[in-house]
Amino acid sequence: MTTASAARDVLREIHRELTSLLLVGAMTAPLVERIAGWPVHTPLGVPLLAHATALIAIALLRIGLGDRIDAPPAIRWVHLPLVPLVAAGFARLVQVRANVFYTEHLLVDGMSVLFTLHMATGLLRSRARRRSNPFLLEGDSLAPPDRRQEWRRRVRARCLPLSPAMWIADALTVLVGLLVLTSWVLIAFEHRHLAGPLLLAAGAMEALALLALVPDAMAPSGWLVQRG
Repeated sequence: MTTASAARDVLREIHRELTSLLLVGAMTAPLVERIAGWPVHTPLGVPLLAHATALIAIALLRIGLGDRIDAPPAIRWVHLPLVPLVAAGFARLVQVRANVFYTEHLLVDGMSVLFTLHMATGLLRSRARRRSNPFLLEGDSLAPPDRRQEWRRRVRARCLPLSPAMWIADALTVLVGLLVLTSWVLIAFEHRHLAGPLLLAAGAMEALALLALVPDAMAPSGWLVQRG
């Protein structure tokens, strides 16, 4: 793989994971506030320790149940080093730009709702991808994993097309990330009257992405191959 090709893969993965990056950063922002000595704002005002524990539990659940095959393992987690920067940016946004219309708690609670919807969408997508993909189902046996077989299985799985529902959900999720990023920029430049509708649109799109994946996630295993 050339340097240019690797760079394109990294940028593509960051673009695909933009929504996760922004929302995870927003949920991590209370930890930055505590470190910086700022007032801490957690979703629904829960204690910071409980909030941090919930984030760790969600991360472990996502890692355990997720089965990302859309990106090579070497760049699958490339966006993680950016999370502290995003968290610091959102924490500063909350501290400096909140006002009587966009209070600190409103901003944090809004991001927590989006985060919850996004995590649910990701779990449904993993389930739908696994149930529609015979090459992923091959890895469910109790036999000890073979590294070469696992590598071939994932390569073959990446070659299969996404279902229409997954394609629509992915496109909506990318749009959600762009809308959230745009709203943060607008709030930073004090154009709050435009940020509100964008955040509402982002929530509606994430809910639509979640609903779009329900039929695939509930379908019998291997339905895509059975139809072909």
